[in-house]
Amino acid sequence: YKRQVSNAFTFSIPAGLVTDIDTGDTVTLTAELADGSVLPTWLTFDDINEEFTGTPLTDDKTLQFVRIIATDNHGLSSSQVFALGIVDDEVLGSINRDLLAVTNNTSQFVRGLEENDYVSMGDGSDIYFYNAGDNLDVIVEGGFNDTDWLLIQGHNKADAKFSRLIDGNDLYIQFDNGDEIIIKRSEETLRLVHPKGHNYFHVLRTKLGWGSKLF
Repeated sequence: YKRQVSNAFTFSIPAGLVTDIDTGDTVTLTAELADGSVLPTWLTFDDINEEFTGTPLTDDKTLQFVRIIATDNHGLSSSQVFALGIVDDEVLGSINRDLLAVTNNTSQFVRGLEENDYVSMGDGSDIYFYNAGDNLDVIVEGGFNDTDWLLIQGHNKADAKFSRLIDGNDLYIQFDNGDEIIIKRSEETLRLVHPKGHNYFHVLRTKLGWGSKLF
């Protein structure tokens, strides 16, 4: 599920998601992040109405994995995790071949849909979504400053084969049904400039205390 920054968010638990085969049992729903930590401050879960609400701000842009836990009155429980992406905008392709490109520093939710697509994003925490049957997608990431994610739906981990292309810089993912993803390194390079006399190890010693405790 995706939501844009500064837009009110409401997500209701789908009907039929939570069932109990034991007639008469009472089921209580709770929610947390998938790592067991509490929900972010902007997000609230109403267990009575079984819905999430909140308004994410700019600092909340990220990808969260939220766990819904159903517990019956006997203490038995089951859970399900869903992904929640907070972005500035979304870029959606068509059922045909698409060239999808964004050069600014905003965060995007990107999906090319069917056919072979070429996707290029700039800086910003981007979320690339790939669904089984999307054929070949080429992803070129042009940013340096933020974390990006690739979400793959409809494939099991065991179906994926990871390798590098001939030049050694691009990641190639192939699935048993013939689907393919190529993640290409940006043609732009990051060049670090140090002042004259800069000593990397001196910085480590003075700022991080490296070498201060030798045994």
